[in-house]
Amino acid sequence: MSQNASLANAQVPQELRCTYRSKPCPNERARKRNGSLHMLCQEHRLKANKTQRDMQRRLREQRRQQQLNNQLWSPVTIQRMDRVLLEDMPELDTDDDLDWWATAEPLDGPVELRPEDIEALLELWDTTMHV
Repeated sequence: MSQNASLANAQVPQELRCTYRSKPCPNERARKRNGSLHMLCQEHRLKANKTQRDMQRRLREQRRQQQLNNQLWSPVTIQRMDRVLLEDMPELDTDDDLDWWATAEPLDGPVELRPEDIEALLELWDTTMHV
């Protein structure tokens, strides 16, 4: 700090000095538009305003994320997902179906394709052709 700056700071009365909390600040408090004094100097006001904006931005983002999570996992959404999953699940109503699902792969030999197997293969082939 230069000698002129230290002299200028020494001339600022205590009641007009910045009240920055982290460390004593020798700068004069900034003036409001109406002429009254802010509690901080201009430098510390800018710093405090930036910190406040950053904190508000983080809080807004957290609230947005929380709302999104609440929408994604609301009871209504979960009920819809359960319904969709149950609709797509094949019905296993006979012992033959249960035996077929319990068969481990790879199979020992060739297996006959059922009509629903052929239909699924055609759908897969059709979707890959359009991609």
